[in-house]
Amino acid sequence: MSLTTSREICLPKTMGALGEVRAFTEQMVGGSTFDAHARRLIVLAIDEAITCFVGYAESRGRTEGAIVLRLSLDDVCLSASITDSDTDCHPGDLSPVEMMEAYSGEHRHRLAVFLIRAIMDEVSYVYRRGLENQFQMTKFTPVSR
Repeated sequence: MSLTTSREICLPKTMGALGEVRAFTEQMVGGSTFDAHARRLIVLAIDEAITCFVGYAESRGRTEGAIVLRLSLDDVCLSASITDSDTDCHPGDLSPVEMMEAYSGEHRHRLAVFLIRAIMDEVSYVYRRGLENQFQMTKFTPVSR
């Protein structure tokens, strides 16, 4: 039977919180079965995801509220959930032209998404209208593959 360790941290929507994100994630994966290289990549993926949330909030002047990072680790996987209470934008509400305008000039965010998808095994995004945005990432342990 597998023991699950779960931790949560509530962060302000500022780039200054990224050091805390890295330390929190490093501590969580430190005792896992992931090798040192995989641990560094996991920290990078979570850091990039939080950076995208914060960057979006700062670019829109919507830094009120907080981002919640939840990490769960067991013998099978590390699961990371990032929840943002900002509810003003759902990609499904944008027309294709608006979507292209939103992403034009945002090459850095496209690179972040590429890195996250390359590092993590599963990635999903859920928008709960009027409630929150949630980004979920999973990395399976070497033992579970």
